[in-house]
Amino acid sequence: MKVHVLSDYKITSVYSREAKLAWIQQLNLLRLLCVRNGLQVDRLQVVALYRDWRPKEALKEDYPQSQVAVLPVPMWTIEEANDFLEERVRLHRMDPAPPCTDEERWKQPEVWAVMKKGQKRAVKLFENRPEFDPFSAQAGLYWQHRPGAYRRCESYCPVSAICPQWAKDKANADGTVDRETLE
Repeated sequence: MKVHVLSDYKITSVYSREAKLAWIQQLNLLRLLCVRNGLQVDRLQVVALYRDWRPKEALKEDYPQSQVAVLPVPMWTIEEANDFLEERVRLHRMDPAPPCTDEERWKQPEVWAVMKKGQKRAVKLFENRPEFDPFSAQAGLYWQHRPGAYRRCESYCPVSAICPQWAKDKANADGTVDRETLE
């Protein structure tokens, strides 16, 4: 008996060792298209190509042993895939469209970093700058504010140029990001 496998190739980080939600959704919708066109699909998988894989790190037990890995993807029922597709189409037809979630926008929270002069990496990170500053007396240490950001909107979203949600975020003069939804 022949097994029909639908594979998708992804260039990703070594930290992606299981299928991401977006990959699961994408492959299940691709399977739905296959089924609707008379093609059988018995299994879904992502072939992950680790762009940041290092051979020396592979000596560690908890590191991928190869630059390529096959990640199984859970397969939905056809009904689940249809329901997901219908819900996404419904959302895209809404006027105005609902705002993207923080997860969809790859939210990076605001942090305060304690830095040491001459180093690029933070000594310690804080969600808020503490009122009591244990570092102010130590020579060579200083605070660095790192404002929150939405990485997908900034660099990867193909429609950010016309997105009202992203335009509102960019309009903040002080560089902060409003996290409230659009009205």
